[in-house]
Amino acid sequence: MKKGIPLIFLASFTMIIAGCSKHSLAASTHRAVDLVQAGEDVEFGGGYVVHVAKREGSTLKGIHILITPPDGRATEITAETGTIEPGIPDHSDYENQLMYNKNQVTIWLHNAKNVTGTTNHTFWKQELVLCYNKQL
Repeated sequence: MKKGIPLIFLASFTMIIAGCSKHSLAASTHRAVDLVQAGEDVEFGGGYVVHVAKREGSTLKGIHILITPPDGRATEITAETGTIEPGIPDHSDYENQLMYNKNQVTIWLHNAKNVTGTTNHTFWKQELVLCYNKQL
Protein backbone atom coordinates (compact mmCIF):
# COMPACT_ATOMS: atom_id res chain seq x y z
CA MET A 1 0.00 0.00 0.00
CA LYS A 2 2.90 2.39 0.72
CA LYS A 3 4.08 2.13 -2.89
CA GLY A 4 0.59 3.00 -4.13
CA ILE A 5 0.35 6.33 -2.29
CA PRO A 6 3.10 8.11 -4.31
CA LEU A 7 1.60 6.73 -7.51
CA ILE A 8 -1.87 8.03 -6.56
CA PHE A 9 -0.38 11.43 -5.70
CA LEU A 10 1.52 11.57 -9.01
CA ALA A 11 -1.60 10.58 -10.96
CA SER A 12 -3.69 13.21 -9.14
CA PHE A 13 -1.07 15.92 -9.77
CA THR A 14 -0.87 14.96 -13.45
CA MET A 15 -4.68 15.17 -13.81
CA ILE A 16 -4.69 18.64 -12.19
CA ILE A 17 -1.96 19.92 -14.49
CA ALA A 18 -3.46 18.27 -17.57
CA GLY A 19 -6.84 19.83 -16.81
CA CYS A 20 -5.26 23.25 -17.21
CA SER A 21 -5.30 23.06 -20.99
CA LYS A 22 -8.39 22.48 -23.08
CA HIS A 23 -6.54 22.36 -26.40
CA SER A 24 -3.52 20.80 -28.04
CA LEU A 25 -0.32 22.55 -27.05
CA ALA A 26 1.45 21.19 -30.11
CA ALA A 27 -0.88 23.16 -32.40
CA SER A 28 0.46 26.54 -31.30
CA THR A 29 3.82 28.29 -31.22
CA HIS A 30 2.53 31.15 -29.02
CA ARG A 31 3.17 31.17 -25.29
CA ALA A 32 1.10 32.62 -22.45
CA VAL A 33 4.16 34.43 -21.10
CA ASP A 34 4.21 36.53 -24.31
CA LEU A 35 0.63 37.73 -23.70
CA VAL A 36 1.61 39.69 -20.58
CA GLN A 37 2.50 43.09 -22.04
CA ALA A 38 2.50 46.64 -20.70
CA GLY A 39 -0.96 48.20 -20.54
CA GLU A 40 -2.81 44.97 -21.40
CA ASP A 41 -5.23 42.98 -19.21
CA VAL A 42 -4.68 39.23 -19.54
CA GLU A 43 -7.28 36.80 -18.16
CA PHE A 44 -5.92 33.57 -16.70
CA GLY A 45 -7.83 30.61 -15.27
CA GLY A 46 -9.28 30.78 -11.78
CA GLY A 47 -10.49 34.37 -12.20
CA TYR A 48 -7.01 35.99 -12.36
CA VAL A 49 -6.58 39.15 -14.44
CA VAL A 50 -2.99 40.41 -14.76
CA HIS A 51 -2.07 43.98 -15.70
CA VAL A 52 1.46 45.42 -15.80
CA ALA A 53 2.51 49.01 -16.41
CA LYS A 54 5.93 48.11 -17.84
CA ARG A 55 7.68 44.98 -19.07
CA GLU A 56 11.29 44.59 -20.13
CA GLY A 57 12.13 40.96 -20.84
CA SER A 58 11.22 39.03 -17.70
CA THR A 59 11.13 42.16 -15.50
CA LEU A 60 7.69 43.55 -14.59
CA LYS A 61 6.83 46.92 -13.03
CA GLY A 62 3.54 48.34 -11.77
CA ILE A 63 1.87 44.94 -11.36
CA HIS A 64 -1.84 44.71 -10.61
CA ILE A 65 -3.61 41.36 -10.28
CA LEU A 66 -7.33 41.07 -9.65
CA ILE A 67 -8.64 37.67 -8.54
CA THR A 68 -12.38 37.06 -8.72
CA PRO A 69 -13.06 33.44 -7.76
CA PRO A 70 -16.50 31.83 -8.16
CA ASP A 71 -17.37 32.60 -4.51
CA GLY A 72 -17.16 36.32 -5.36
CA ARG A 73 -14.64 37.42 -2.67
CA ALA A 74 -12.33 39.48 -4.86
CA THR A 75 -8.67 39.86 -3.98
CA GLU A 76 -6.42 42.58 -5.33
CA ILE A 77 -2.65 42.09 -5.42
CA THR A 78 -0.28 44.92 -6.27
CA ALA A 79 3.51 45.06 -6.46
CA GLU A 80 5.91 47.65 -7.80
CA THR A 81 8.28 45.01 -9.19
CA GLY A 82 8.37 41.36 -10.12
CA THR A 83 9.51 38.84 -12.70
CA ILE A 84 7.74 36.48 -15.08
CA GLU A 85 8.89 33.16 -16.53
CA PRO A 86 7.17 30.59 -18.74
CA GLY A 87 6.06 27.30 -17.27
CA ILE A 88 5.99 25.90 -13.78
CA PRO A 89 8.59 26.83 -11.15
CA ASP A 90 10.03 23.32 -10.57
CA HIS A 91 12.78 23.22 -13.19
CA SER A 92 13.90 19.78 -12.01
CA ASP A 93 10.96 18.25 -13.90
CA TYR A 94 12.24 18.95 -17.41
CA GLU A 95 9.60 16.83 -19.17
CA ASN A 96 6.70 18.72 -17.55
CA GLN A 97 8.46 22.04 -18.23
CA LEU A 98 8.43 21.29 -21.96
CA MET A 99 4.80 20.16 -21.83
CA TYR A 100 3.41 23.16 -19.89
CA ASN A 101 5.82 25.87 -20.99
CA LYS A 102 3.26 27.35 -23.41
CA ASN A 103 0.11 27.83 -21.33
CA GLN A 104 1.48 28.43 -17.82
CA VAL A 105 3.46 31.30 -16.33
CA THR A 106 5.16 31.82 -13.00
CA ILE A 107 5.12 35.36 -11.63
CA TRP A 108 7.26 36.36 -8.65
CA LEU A 109 6.09 39.54 -6.90
CA HIS A 110 8.31 41.59 -4.58
CA ASN A 111 6.68 43.34 -1.59
CA ALA A 112 3.24 42.28 -2.78
CA LYS A 113 0.24 43.89 -1.12
CA ASN A 114 -2.83 41.63 -0.93
CA VAL A 115 -6.26 43.09 -0.16
CA THR A 116 -9.40 40.97 0.36
CA GLY A 117 -12.29 43.03 1.69
CA THR A 118 -10.92 44.79 4.78
CA THR A 119 -8.00 42.35 5.22
CA ASN A 120 -4.54 43.51 4.10
CA HIS A 121 -1.30 41.51 3.92
CA THR A 122 2.14 42.33 2.58
CA PHE A 123 4.46 39.57 1.40
CA TRP A 124 8.18 40.10 0.87
CA LYS A 125 8.08 37.64 -2.03
CA GLN A 126 4.99 35.98 -3.50
CA GLU A 127 4.90 33.34 -6.22
CA LEU A 128 1.90 32.82 -8.51
CA VAL A 129 1.60 30.02 -11.07
CA LEU A 130 -1.11 30.87 -13.57
CA CYS A 131 -2.67 28.88 -16.39
CA TYR A 132 -3.97 30.42 -19.60
CA ASN A 133 -7.08 28.45 -20.63
CA LYS A 134 -7.86 30.03 -23.99
CA GLN A 135 -6.53 29.01 -27.41
CA LEU A 136 -3.05 30.45 -27.98
